[in-house]
Amino acid sequence: MLSCLPMVNDVQTNEKGKPARSGGLGLSARVLLLTISFIMLAELLIFVPSISQYRISWLEDRLANAQIAALALLAADDEMVPPSLREELLRNAEVKSVVLQRSEEKHLILSDDMPPDYGAYYNLDARGWLQSIGDAFRTMFRQESRYIRVRGMAQYEAGGFVEIVIAEEPLCAALITHAQNIFLLSLAIALIVGVLLYLALAGMIITPLQRLINAMTGFRAAPESDTHLVVPSTRADELGAAESALAAMQQDLQHYLKLQGRQAALGRAVQKINHDLRNIFTTVQLLSDRLGDSEDPAVRRVAPRFIGAVDRALSMSQSVLKYGSAEEDPPRKRQMNLHTLVDEVGSAVLVTGAGPVDQGAIRFSNKVEPDFEVVADPDQLFRVLINISRNAVQAFEGQVAGGDAVGDVMISANRDGGNIIVDIEDNAGGVPNDVQARLFEPFATSSKADGTGLGLTIARELVEGHGGSLILHHSDATGSCFRICLPDQ
Repeated sequence: MLSCLPMVNDVQTNEKGKPARSGGLGLSARVLLLTISFIMLAELLIFVPSISQYRISWLEDRLANAQIAALALLAADDEMVPPSLREELLRNAEVKSVVLQRSEEKHLILSDDMPPDYGAYYNLDARGWLQSIGDAFRTMFRQESRYIRVRGMAQYEAGGFVEIVIAEEPLCAALITHAQNIFLLSLAIALIVGVLLYLALAGMIITPLQRLINAMTGFRAAPESDTHLVVPSTRADELGAAESALAAMQQDLQHYLKLQGRQAALGRAVQKINHDLRNIFTTVQLLSDRLGDSEDPAVRRVAPRFIGAVDRALSMSQSVLKYGSAEEDPPRKRQMNLHTLVDEVGSAVLVTGAGPVDQGAIRFSNKVEPDFEVVADPDQLFRVLINISRNAVQAFEGQVAGGDAVGDVMISANRDGGNIIVDIEDNAGGVPNDVQARLFEPFATSSKADGTGLGLTIARELVEGHGGSLILHHSDATGSCFRICLPDQ
């Protein structure tokens, strides 16, 4: 029953029938980790120039404080400023010395008694952004203490420049603190965004996807049951399309599984009755041999047809079994008269194929030329024609009951280039549109309670075995036409 589902046989499942995971994180956890990682990467790209800008701003603040202190001293008499006030101004400005240039003159405004030596000199107005980034990271990771000399343009429309000497250790500590704050802030943003994104994805994708997975695993375990059939939602995105595709696939698989089950049941039934049918037909063959020796002219005239019908019946009794369990035998082609074969089809279909239809209400017309010869397997071609003709006769049920109207079944043939065209036509009202799409599928088109739905399927296989084709040429309210196309040999 599951032979049509080979694609899922390689999926490893646990004892409950659900797909067994091979370990590792689930999709939700991966989405959360990826979100946090991407946000941290983005913050890292922002962090590098942020550290450089923070260092420059820190140094500019010290230059501005030093300039304010220097301007205050310039406004007073130098001899009137006590040393304690000088030290307080330097301490507030967080510098060791200040040099202010105004009007092309350089003035040492504030300085300790012993200005310290400095280990590096930075001109903020002459440093590029790459150099500033390098300076910031070298300062942040420097372990030894030292003094640095920093120069920048004077502010507040003072003109000239300001130059200070400061300890680098406070700047290093400030950079480290700033980096820690950025990291913690970035981590908090990443966690908040990651959790919100996780919740959004869980509602929009993960949960619907899990429902699809559960439906697929449940359907795999019991494909005949309707319990795990997917009901497509109204979503217009990719998951909605996946739901619709899965629902259609489940319906198709159930349809084919039911067909396969019917085929298997039919094959088992035929196997059981096939032996009994052979015994019955053996008795009938003995009777037909005795009829062939009869002195009655009418009996002797009908006997050959009767014997041929018995032989065909014995062969056709195995057709369903052959369809279900083996390929058809290759056609045994020989040259034959098609007109004679169509006469036999007409005699057989009106006697055995009409069912409840009044035989007098059916008119069978053989439009094939009397000398029309074809190269084909007579028995197989007979089966093709009688299957299609019997379907046409059965289509008249309820339309020509009681002989009030005439139903026409007509077979004609002609040659078209290198092909032989055989048309089987009727005026039974046409094939319904919903049936035409699955007309040649097994078990799908039988309208009879005792029908198998294999007639047209077997007929097409036999025609294709001859290298030809069988199609519904046209069908409308006036009737239908099945066309057989065979290579002209």
